[in-house]
Amino acid sequence: MGKSFSEIWKISGIIYKEIVFQSIFSLRLGAPMPAMGNTKIDAVVRQAKVSMVINKVLITIFIIFMGILPISYWSLLGALPQELAVAGSTSVYLASLLFLLMMLGLQITTSFFSTKSFEVLGTMPVSKDDLAKIALISFIRIFDIPIIAALIIFPIAYTVLTGAVLGGLATLLATAVTEAFALATTMIMAKFFYSRIAVGGEASKYKTFMRFIYMLIWILPSFGIYFIMNFATELLNFFASSMASIFQGQI
Repeated sequence: MGKSFSEIWKISGIIYKEIVFQSIFSLRLGAPMPAMGNTKIDAVVRQAKVSMVINKVLITIFIIFMGILPISYWSLLGALPQELAVAGSTSVYLASLLFLLMMLGLQITTSFFSTKSFEVLGTMPVSKDDLAKIALISFIRIFDIPIIAALIIFPIAYTVLTGAVLGGLATLLATAVTEAFALATTMIMAKFFYSRIAVGGEASKYKTFMRFIYMLIWILPSFGIYFIMNFATELLNFFASSMASIFQGQI
């Protein structure tokens, strides 16, 4: 008999904590933590939990900002037909959301593959179906707050701004598809990095270069977030000015 959802959720919570712990405090990929007393370990675990919550909250704030950003540009896009303005704003939001989830999820998703927790679970009386569910829920919990916020904020903003309920549902579907694509792509990239670059094989210039790129993504997320915000703003400006010029030239 399979485990209940509450049991799977509880087990996934333990796996999730392990992933967070490894993600934030490992000295290098696949490296063990240095020896320390129980008191220090407890403090490190608490710090890991707090750091992850803060990261999620910050990402969620940026997602909310990106969801509301098109509204602030509506006056710029007002000279355009509503269909073009809506398409431009939605495209910028979805592109920014895709890049944000992929960039900020790569490092911790690599820890998802490097953790040995699933190997331990495989030796216990847990069915393959339950193990797959635990892995899926553990992965989703990495992004839970940001993806929920993204599914709520922009569709509501779109519906309020345009008054189109069906359009709001369409943006909800588009956001869900974008999130699914971002998570799938992040998982593929993380698995590639862990299996081909982080572990096994001889050292090479290619692996060294890829580790350097990875560390940039890991250590400098704030610059990446700035890039996303600047990218969204500049793209909206470019879209507004270009489309307005084309539209006015046809009048």
